[in-house]
Amino acid sequence: APLRPATAATPRPRPPPSLVGQPAPDQADVPVPEVEEEADEAQPLAGPGAVDSSEPAPAPADDSRPSKGSVADQEDVKEVATGSSYAISLGGSSSKVLTSAELQRKGASSLRFRVAVFIESKPVEYFILFLVLTFVGVVFVQIIFADADGEFALTSEQARTLTIIDFSILVVFLMEIFLKIFAFGVCVYLCIPLCLADAICVLASITLSLVELLEDDTFLSRFSHLRGVLRLIRIILMFRKVSSASENVLRLTGLGYDLECPAQRLLEILKPLEEYERLSRSQRDDVKFAIAAITSGRLYEVAANVEGMEGEPLDATSSAWVVNASQNATQQNHHQSRSRQNEEEKEPLLHSKARASVVHRMSFHTRTATRTMTMARRGSHSVPSAQEPVAWESSGFQLESFCASVAPAMDMTRVSNELRRWQDWNFDVVRFDRACLDNGLRVLSAIVTKHLGCFDSLNLDETKFQCFMAAIQAGYVADNPYHNARHATDVLQSCFWMLTSAAAREIVDVDDHQLFAVLMAAAIHDYEHPGVNNGFCVKTRHPLAVKYNDSSVLEMHHVAASYALICAYDKSNFFSSAAESTYFSVREHVIGMVLSTDISRHFEELNKLKGRVGTDHFLQDPDSLQQDKTLMLKLLVHSCDIANPAKTTALYLYWTDRVLQEYFAQGAREAEQGLPISMLMDRKTTNIAKCQVGFIDVLVLPLFDELRKVLPECRIPCQHLAQNQKFWSDRVEVMEQEMLSGTQRMPRFGKPKAEDDLMVIDVNEDRGPPLKVVPLQDPGG
Repeated sequence: APLRPATAATPRPRPPPSLVGQPAPDQADVPVPEVEEEADEAQPLAGPGAVDSSEPAPAPADDSRPSKGSVADQEDVKEVATGSSYAISLGGSSSKVLTSAELQRKGASSLRFRVAVFIESKPVEYFILFLVLTFVGVVFVQIIFADADGEFALTSEQARTLTIIDFSILVVFLMEIFLKIFAFGVCVYLCIPLCLADAICVLASITLSLVELLEDDTFLSRFSHLRGVLRLIRIILMFRKVSSASENVLRLTGLGYDLECPAQRLLEILKPLEEYERLSRSQRDDVKFAIAAITSGRLYEVAANVEGMEGEPLDATSSAWVVNASQNATQQNHHQSRSRQNEEEKEPLLHSKARASVVHRMSFHTRTATRTMTMARRGSHSVPSAQEPVAWESSGFQLESFCASVAPAMDMTRVSNELRRWQDWNFDVVRFDRACLDNGLRVLSAIVTKHLGCFDSLNLDETKFQCFMAAIQAGYVADNPYHNARHATDVLQSCFWMLTSAAAREIVDVDDHQLFAVLMAAAIHDYEHPGVNNGFCVKTRHPLAVKYNDSSVLEMHHVAASYALICAYDKSNFFSSAAESTYFSVREHVIGMVLSTDISRHFEELNKLKGRVGTDHFLQDPDSLQQDKTLMLKLLVHSCDIANPAKTTALYLYWTDRVLQEYFAQGAREAEQGLPISMLMDRKTTNIAKCQVGFIDVLVLPLFDELRKVLPECRIPCQHLAQNQKFWSDRVEVMEQEMLSGTQRMPRFGKPKAEDDLMVIDVNEDRGPPLKVVPLQDPGG
């Protein structure tokens, strides 16, 4: 489907958790309209004979004649070619599979529906297969023992016995045909060419067998050639019946283990529809597309021919975002390397030396980040003692005492002032972290977990949790412009807003394990981040890339290194007093949430959510409730990780400046080491405004707009996204000229504030420090 910026549609209301699994009160007595609803309102498939409990059963119809609204009288109800008891509605321009309950609402008589179910039952399938094999044997005997004139080389009694058996079996086949016509309708059954040919052949064969029983040999000799042709045709049709019946029996026998996956079942349903005569050409093309999508195994990937808002192809910047969000690091590197292949073939020796230098030579920043990781794994960084004076009192969390234990020089008046809006979406985490003397992650994690009652509900050790958070905060590389503890604090506060103010805790019905897992995942999701992305680790064959097989390299490390603190140090093992099931349940959720922050999984997870939200039973069906909740929480953490464009423009510019510093610094290192420069990381060719417009249009806005359908309060981030998208769109042309002239700068927002540490990008800095410090306005000013 074309990828376009989502529009501000009215969110679909969701019932409270207490009504999950129950019919909505405003749907109980609504009469069924004559015209089918749109495809996105279709009910899920149900098995034969299933009854929709959310709607009242229709009044029994008169079994002696078809009811007024019977299936036979409705041209828009057609049989699925597989012979299942489902029907497909072809009214209008869309197709829709009808369940048994919907068939009954449309007027299908109860007798006809019971007949359809009876025909597809296991005993009937066995019986039909037995008769088909018997009939094939009888026809073969007739052919083998027939002479050149078509007469039997058998005694008259033997020939008559074979004819009686042949006639009896054909009568049963004729009854089967009549029952199917009665159950599914004349137009439905006979519109299938094979079914029509089968019916004609059976009728002709019955007529011939009846003549053989009633007439003498002299009369029959006139039709000897016709009898031979009919026998051959019957053999061909019976082989088709054998094939069809065998497939049904194998499906029904249950021999061995049924290891069929849903994709196989979908293909079984769709393939007969591919040649279904009553479907239009466009509908058959849609079926072929569905079959190709299922067989490719790439249901949730974005199509290569993505289009923009008005049908035009995406520009290079937006396409780069699509690639980043849909391909893993190995695929991205392969994509970049193909463009350099000819050049490398011309200079193989130089290429070999460059690659060797990549493996054995690292810049100062890379060595520093690697040393930090190594020290963390060995336990070299300072983990606070369990006896550290962390003040907890029976009356609840004491902020002033806790902050004094973290940093005695902390100004509590300033901290309290910054915390006045700590539950708002646009909470200024930058000013808060500065007030906490760069201890914002420890302070906010203590406030949030205590506020939500996590320790009491899960029996976690509060003191050890604070030791753990001190180690986590220390493990974030402070020299990283973006991926530092301040960013983790921002994601943690955004997740808290989603759970509380956006009511995700109530709407998604988050349990205690999932609640704490969201907070923990937000706090550790970039732990020990080296300031480069997965692609760089793979290109340089970093030990982490080798260890995690080039798959979600950094995300794997964030989780593993964080849990190493819990397992290696008792003073940071806050699960020590909790139940074992709590540890494994929280761990399972945390792993999934942190791995979902890998940008290469963005479209896969988002398209899964679109598919689930598009149904009427999202977060309501007991069979898929846990999967729905898990998916929602993964995307909740991921959305908060990329939520900078969804904040006020001032905050957004702060984070944009920081993330571009990391991007361009990595691009400079790649160029220095002779590697292909990653997309959007070349300071000389990246239009910052266009880069941010693509980021919003391709990734962030579609995600938040989909979340808004479940969490209506996400309209607030969506409003900021629209404002910030316009902010950058108005500057694309100007910044394009600046980029070409080498004078591109981050736009100013408000009055600059002296001695501030906000930075802008200087594209002329090719050597030395890649970033130039220029005072800008404070986001909270």
